[in-house]
Amino acid sequence: MKYLLIAVLSTVSFAATGCGSKKKSPVQDWLDKTVAFKDAICKCNDTPCTNKVVEDMTKYNESLSKLPMSDRMPDPDQQKVLDQVQKEIMSCTMKAAQGGAAVGSGS
Repeated sequence: MKYLLIAVLSTVSFAATGCGSKKKSPVQDWLDKTVAFKDAICKCNDTPCTNKVVEDMTKYNESLSKLPMSDRMPDPDQQKVLDQVQKEIMSCTMKAAQGGAAVGSGS
């Protein structure tokens, strides 16, 4: 579980460092794909399912490494979206690891 969470965080954070850029096309595509990965992970009810999505997400993000760094920098608004999506990915990953139980319930 610990390694899965590290993989998710590092994958989601991969292209999210920097000061922003006016080139939105590659970044917007990346954000759209990240949202799609989040949607897929949130449909998972177990760890094998999330592992498959994380594997696909990692492969996609590895392809991004071929782009110039300036084409991978989100602007501040995109960064806010990315931060929220990252939180949702982590929440859904934890939920799936618990067999689909609601995270944070029963406190």
